[in-house]
Amino acid sequence: MSSGYSSLDEELEEFFFTAKSTFFKGGSAAKNVKRDAAVEETPKALTPQEIQQKIERYNSKVKNCLLMKQNDDGTYTGFIKVHLKLRRPVTVPAGIRPQSIYDALKEVNPADRTDRRTSFYLPLDAVKQLHISSTTTVAEVIQGLLKKFMVLDNPQKFALFKQLKKDRQGRSLCQSQTVRKT
Repeated sequence: MSSGYSSLDEELEEFFFTAKSTFFKGGSAAKNVKRDAAVEETPKALTPQEIQQKIERYNSKVKNCLLMKQNDDGTYTGFIKVHLKLRRPVTVPAGIRPQSIYDALKEVNPADRTDRRTSFYLPLDAVKQLHISSTTTVAEVIQGLLKKFMVLDNPQKFALFKQLKKDRQGRSLCQSQTVRKT
């Protein structure tokens, strides 16, 4: 099972999200974005009862303890699995230790303490599971991943793609979209 939010459909097909760097040549990127926006359909809103039924059905089939939970306010939380398939190097601070729990609690960013930087390639299929809510946006997921790995690059260089495991078809998600099955 890959993703808490994206497996709410009836067949419990496996979805996962892929973070990729978005470097396009020329103006083709703008053409692709416009075409994808026209094709994208708006999802129908589910009632709280329908959401609860889908969550219960999903939780009954999950075997890895990554359950979904519906909150009193109607939002729900769960896990997604993000596969980092970056083709370009990322920039990180040089000589800085990873953030400790104490730094995280104080909201101290060790990367802010140095001007030295280095670049390296992440392994092609690094995987990170994230616990998010139904209101989490794509931009928030990207920023969270970059902060977790102490990447100094601009978050707008990255995109999140939703991919069905069964047929490997991908769909780009826009920055303001929430990260859930639509």
